[in-house]
Amino acid sequence: MERFDDSTAPGDLCSGGCVLSVDGELAVVAVTTSSCDGCGQVGSCNMLWRSSSPVEVLARNPMGAVPGARVTVGFSSRSQIRTACILYLIPSISTVVGAAIGHEWLAGEIGLHPALVGLLGAVVFLVLGLLPAAALSRRTDSLPQIVEIIREESRGDS
Repeated sequence: MERFDDSTAPGDLCSGGCVLSVDGELAVVAVTTSSCDGCGQVGSCNMLWRSSSPVEVLARNPMGAVPGARVTVGFSSRSQIRTACILYLIPSISTVVGAAIGHEWLAGEIGLHPALVGLLGAVVFLVLGLLPAAALSRRTDSLPQIVEIIREESRGDS
């Protein structure tokens, strides 16, 4: 059993799974949902995790696990909070800024009703806020990572 030195911190969620495929430094892992029972947030993510079949997760693979290996995947609490902030705060703040700019400044410049221009500004800035949020959420440092190889298995023809 190999363990990654820089694994997870206390309070992080770990779940067992099987590596399905590997592409460079990333691996697709079929993760079981049995560890959800011990999580304090099980009620809030019920739709995502609570299923009878494994969930496929894209994870960093610093240990070099191969397809077929049984592994432990660590889901960092810090990373999940940061990703949630990025995905929710950037678009929310940009929407408010767009509404304020449209209502207070742009409406007087183009001569339309301030509420209408504020609404249009909010929609435009929401879309503009989603672009960097989507780009930042795709960074690989926010992905879960394989922290332990429980058992290596090779898929042979035997």
